Amino acid sequence: MLVRIINAIGAFGPQTSFVFSLLLLRKKPVLLLMYIIGYILNHLLVHILKGLFQQPRPTDETTSFNLEKIYRQKPGFERFGMPSGHTQTVFYSTTFLYYALKDGNVNIVMTLLSLIVAYQRVQSRHHTIAQVVAGALGGVLVGYAFFTYGEKQVKGLLKNKKDDNAKRLA
Repeated sequence: MLVRIINAIGAFGPQTSFVFSLLLLRKKPVLLLMYIIGYILNHLLVHILKGLFQQPRPTDETTSFNLEKIYRQKPGFERFGMPSGHTQTVFYSTTFLYYALKDGNVNIVMTLLSLIVAYQRVQSRHHTIAQVVAGALGGVLVGYAFFTYGEKQVKGLLKNKKDDNAKRLA
């Protein structure tokens, strides 16, 4: 039962973190837009990196169920394992929300989600530990970069108006 729950969380972690992030950022339109743009670009980055590295996913030669055979049949770069796209995506969302909201409860939930996804990707032999670590680092870097850019955009919208200095002049 616990294995099924972990597998479900791991398989649907990126979608869960995306929906959760949209709900939490809905009242912060500029950061929400930056989050969505970053999410899309993060996803594209994963595919580009998979194409550059072309590192195979782990195989389990001791069983008749061989994941590598399944992934060889997949089109495009999804058949490669470096970096873990699931892990990179959830760590992207976790990092972006960490900086955007600074909410301890959200941070705990998102960190647990990220760690469960990372564990599940290795445990189910979809990725090696190195592929998951690379995905986590990539997600953190992209999440921080897009939050920083989004924050600059928000601050850029806050400009002095003519009457802001009226009191000083009087």
